[in-house]
Amino acid sequence: MAWPRLCLPALLLPSLLLLLLLQGRRADGQVVLPGRCPSIPSKKDFDPDKFLGAWNEIERYFVSYEHLAGICWVENYLFDAGRGYYTRLDWTDRLLGHVNSIENALTFDEKEPGRLSYVVERPNIPFLSGQYQILETDYIHYALAWQCKDLPLGVAHTEILWLLSKMQIPTAVTIQQAKEVATSLGLDTSLLIHQDRTRCINNHQ
Repeated sequence: MAWPRLCLPALLLPSLLLLLLLQGRRADGQVVLPGRCPSIPSKKDFDPDKFLGAWNEIERYFVSYEHLAGICWVENYLFDAGRGYYTRLDWTDRLLGHVNSIENALTFDEKEPGRLSYVVERPNIPFLSGQYQILETDYIHYALAWQCKDLPLGVAHTEILWLLSKMQIPTAVTIQQAKEVATSLGLDTSLLIHQDRTRCINNHQ
């Protein structure tokens, strides 16, 4: 059954959509694996300033709400002297075709800068926050962002892995190199799903 989005009141729809997105992205993954979350270190000597810029989602683990909500996902890592580090997540509405965005405040772990904590900056929805890691990046061609969450009793956990790039369409060599790094960290790259960005060229840069 199709999600009856157009039947919702105009003021209610954005909040419901954001709740769906934020309760999933960087929070509850769609891939469930046995046991507890593996211990994977973040990128050594991660530099938040070098990481600033627009990161395009190239491949990711299956996440149902992303497919439902839109295409052309871009995470913009930004800095402002008055508010510090933050992100703006942009995506194109799959049904209506317009670009939506939400912003998150960011803090970096002092001992492990590649471990990021975020707080959603949206006053009309419940307080939402979480953590994820930047496992590896060359700051231009690729980055591996990962989140893991243990389920009750420790019998299973959820994972989301994002393969990101500042390039709109990175080369096959770049993607393969990133996957080799992910494999070396013990992550299953066969679960990654390629995102078609050919329609995104004029939407996000």
